[in-house]
Amino acid sequence: MTRWNVSRVWQVVTGDGESARLPTVELARFRGVVLLGRAGAGKTTETRRLAEHERASGCSVRECRLAEYADTSSELAGHLKRLAADTDVTTCFHLDALDEAMIPARRCWLAIKHWIDQDLRDSGASVRISCRTAVWPEDLSKAIRNFCGEKSFATAYLQPLTDEDIAAAAASLGIDPASFQARIEKARAGSFARHPLTLRMLLDLSKDGDSLPSTLKDLFAQGVLMLARDRQERQEIETQTPVPPDQLLEAAERLACCTVLSGRETVNIKDDAPANQLGLQDLSPCVAEDEIRAVGSSGLCDSAAPATFRFAHRQFAEYLAGRRLARLPLHQSRAFLAGPDGWRSGAAGPLRETAAFAAMFSTDLAEWLSSRDPEVIGMSDVADDALRRQGTYELIGRFRSGAVTGQELYRSRIELHGFRYEGAETDLRPVLKERGNRCRDVLECAISLIRSWRLRGRVRGEVSEGDRLP
Repeated sequence: MTRWNVSRVWQVVTGDGESARLPTVELARFRGVVLLGRAGAGKTTETRRLAEHERASGCSVRECRLAEYADTSSELAGHLKRLAADTDVTTCFHLDALDEAMIPARRCWLAIKHWIDQDLRDSGASVRISCRTAVWPEDLSKAIRNFCGEKSFATAYLQPLTDEDIAAAAASLGIDPASFQARIEKARAGSFARHPLTLRMLLDLSKDGDSLPSTLKDLFAQGVLMLARDRQERQEIETQTPVPPDQLLEAAERLACCTVLSGRETVNIKDDAPANQLGLQDLSPCVAEDEIRAVGSSGLCDSAAPATFRFAHRQFAEYLAGRRLARLPLHQSRAFLAGPDGWRSGAAGPLRETAAFAAMFSTDLAEWLSSRDPEVIGMSDVADDALRRQGTYELIGRFRSGAVTGQELYRSRIELHGFRYEGAETDLRPVLKERGNRCRDVLECAISLIRSWRLRGRVRGEVSEGDRLP
């Protein structure tokens, strides 16, 4: 985002309830910050921007991608303890990718809570943790708030890009902002342009002059194919055997499954790969060495260091892995994607985005998720209206039973765009008429769906002024 010359904004809620919109560097004023946003929103980029600002201000910044040290809770606890050595008031910890850790979420956040309570208690250090909004554990917020105090704690929600941001991004790449915006509107791809990852793909695809994709499935299909054709010169990774784009993508799918399902995102082609990285021996049953090198030297990946690489964005790996898993028999794909409580409880937290992509390619998986884990359908791009409708009913049912509350909507924990289906107005009218104290959350869910889908004109008169969300 730096090269786009765009200053991102966060909706910040402090520990004592105050709310304000602040740019990234202003988050440095708080001792404890939770940075939340949806997948592809730019959290990692902005976290790095904040770290650079704090480093320039004289802080001793210590960064850690939690997913790389979370094969087991004891491994994570050990790494955090080592990270906390010789800590003082100038130390600033930046912990990223909490949502990607493959150990059970409760064990992960308990390890972090214990670390804050025990190793940082009297240090005076600052803590920043970034995570996808949908899986952030509120109990961890309490631990950080207790550590740094109400007035020094903030929860920051990364806001979508504005029209001005999109225009600036287009102009920085030599693309006429007005014509680009017109093409976005024609493709009805406005929601994709609000987030850096999908905006980047739209900008790159716009250079060929063809029409822009109107679905998330098509956007990623075209985007990863374009990246597969883009070869990069990388020290010690370059393959001597040219690999056609179709073969490279097929190999990338297998490699993505290895990274996403193992929780180890870095590939190391040296003979002595660290335990928290995937080496050639780990990958050899699934991906040939020349294919590994070809994927690593494509535009799909970034090189973290000589002889190592990872997918340029986790969502590329999630899309490719989801596409691969969708081709497996249902019982196998479901077993890979399920959480520790089994497939009847839906997808595992770190694999929900992968499951959302897989549902785009498999009706069976979409049906499983719409009935067992409907929130994943809201993150997806399922083509079947009947399954979207089923997911919507299941979601409303969860609000009705109290399993999900209106606070989840207020904190943007639930994506709603993917549920939309034709005829929703007819189904939502009776929901809007439900009354009683126990129906408040159901009403908030229905109103949020109407707002997200811009249906207010079609259900005119059904929502009274008193029913409107704050």
